[in-house]
Amino acid sequence: MWATTSVNIRSGPGTGFGVVTAVRAGHELTVTNVVVDDRWQQVRLDGSVGFVSNRYLTDDEPAAPAPTPTRESEPSAQPSEAPEQGVSLEACRAASGIESGLTGRTVDVLRAICNEFPSVSSYGGYRSGGGSYHSQGRAIDVMISGEAGWEVARWVRANASELGVIEVIYAQRIWTTQRAGEGWRPMSDRGSASANHYDHVHVSVR
Repeated sequence: MWATTSVNIRSGPGTGFGVVTAVRAGHELTVTNVVVDDRWQQVRLDGSVGFVSNRYLTDDEPAAPAPTPTRESEPSAQPSEAPEQGVSLEACRAASGIESGLTGRTVDVLRAICNEFPSVSSYGGYRSGGGSYHSQGRAIDVMISGEAGWEVARWVRANASELGVIEVIYAQRIWTTQRAGEGWRPMSDRGSASANHYDHVHVSVR
């Protein structure tokens, strides 16, 4: 398989693991049969084993060969982080306390929002029972209100495809990938500001 963009090869299946090296778009990678969380593909590179998000892999060989790195661009013992589609998935202190119980993809969404909006200091995550996305570890709440909440909601919607988001709810409005063409749809009154999502942005992940 080939890398579709500059991408990090990590020591484990998640952004919390260290970067082993980074490869450029068009670099050929040998994949194994190991895939974690339907997302993290194990690959072999120069005799080493690492993991890469399968969002950045393709079966289609690039039309032109990947450029040969110069001596100056060869990975060093401490490789730098490669850009990952414009969002940061690095661990974020403000949200680190609620990562437990979340799926790997949901943790990525949480970190992306936390890094994009550092002013947000409170989040909600896994909740047991009820059969909701929260109980499946596939949803988070971004505790914010007013116009700032709309900034978060619109940003998540704009990056939904990249992040794997399927649903955003805020201020008694809902947007889903299934009915994306309808935009923000009104929701019925659930009786309170919190139940109507006026004090937080709810994000569900596939």
